[in-house]
Amino acid sequence: MVLGENRQIILVRLNMTLICLLTSLFLICAAVQQAYAEGPVVEMGQPHASSLQGLASPDPAVQETALKLLVETGDVALLPALTALNDGTLHVWRDAPG
Repeated sequence: MVLGENRQIILVRLNMTLICLLTSLFLICAAVQQAYAEGPVVEMGQPHASSLQGLASPDPAVQETALKLLVETGDVALLPALTALNDGTLHVWRDAPG
């Protein structure tokens, strides 16, 4: 009877260990996928261009609106721009004609 209980305890511990390992693997894969997400901040359609220009606005209300729009996208490629904004080194150039 003691051997049967020991086997059950071992199986429960193995199951818990397996669940923990699989959960950890899932979280690591999700983090790696986010870290290696590809694509420029501004693509052909320029989906973030107006929001990035809004961040460079002298009007705090425009900056706040632009920041909320960028955060809602959840695009990790925007982190360098947001870091530059925080550091006070964000520069946004408009396309020059020609």
